[in-house]
Amino acid sequence: MALWFRTSDAHKLHDQLTAAGIKILTPMADSPFGPVFSFEGPEGYMLTAHGG
Repeated sequence: MALWFRTSDAHKLHDQLTAAGIKILTPMADSPFGPVFSFEGPEGYMLTAHGG
């Protein structure tokens, strides 16, 4: 399963998730969709957020 979602501020979301102890699976990177990173969701799935 792949789930991508858009956020208005990917860097802020990344910082909030990191502070909450959420496991970041891929580091923040530039992409055609804006800044993007992946993290582990509550069920163990990889969730990807982009700020594009």
